[in-house]
Amino acid sequence: LICGPEMSGKNILLKQICADLLLDASTNIDYHQNLIKNNTHPDFFLIDREKVEVSLIRGKNDSKKWDEEFGYRNIHNFISLSPSISKRKVIGIINFDKLNITIQNALLKALEEPDLATNIIMTSSNNSLIRKTVLSRCSKYNISLPETKEISEWISENGYDYNQEDFPNFFTPIQILDELKSKNLSYSNFKELINLYLLNKTTLSKTIKDINDLQIKNYQKLDYLKYYLKSFLIYDLNIKKSSNDNIDILLKSKFSRLKISNTINEITDLKQRLLRVSSINFNYILNKLLVSAKTSIQN
Repeated sequence: LICGPEMSGKNILLKQICADLLLDASTNIDYHQNLIKNNTHPDFFLIDREKVEVSLIRGKNDSKKWDEEFGYRNIHNFISLSPSISKRKVIGIINFDKLNITIQNALLKALEEPDLATNIIMTSSNNSLIRKTVLSRCSKYNISLPETKEISEWISENGYDYNQEDFPNFFTPIQILDELKSKNLSYSNFKELINLYLLNKTTLSKTIKDINDLQIKNYQKLDYLKYYLKSFLIYDLNIKKSSNDNIDILLKSKFSRLKISNTINEITDLKQRLLRVSSINFNYILNKLLVSAKTSIQN
């Protein structure tokens, strides 16, 4: 199980590991590489989609279900077969943490009774969404983010300069570069919307509307709000001054560290609920959290 933040390169690493396993001691590397690239290798089963049905994991002989990508193939039947042209079979599952509990349970048998000729490689951005029984059967490899200096050097090598304050510290180099290329600094935009609301320069309803208009996922918006509020707990104006005047005004105001800490904890809980139950009313969540943040900060 390869664990790490989104866009940290773990999915690229998964595909490379899978290819290396299939190419091990191969006498016709070009032929195998072409099959892997086109996802037609008979000993390779790669699942890279958000919606996965149970039939793709364990199909029953008497009720086979056709899949546009895999036909009648499923993982359990795939494992039962001997390798065709490689010395082993390889299963890759990208973003396993985003698969529902039913799918995770369906894969348990393959993990409990591993076939010696089969390797299963998976990626995850949030292990808390994976069943403990699944985690206990996996070897884990964690991808950590590079140091700030390394990120800056890599960004510069790609022809860009950037202001660290425009990006949360959990952003990966790939995320930073993508936003610089698109000239769409999502956290910077989000931060300014919150600044305007807390400084009473806009209404709550407009703030919620503008946040909803941002082209990022809802759980990322919660991550942004959590990171924003943490700045009040760690910022010291005597040591460093922000490049954003609105932030400086807010940081000089009176605020309750306890209330902000409680709001941060609430965001953490709500994010986990949101990831498990996507139908939660996100406008209600935003309304509650923004009001809570504002009562914690007096300006």
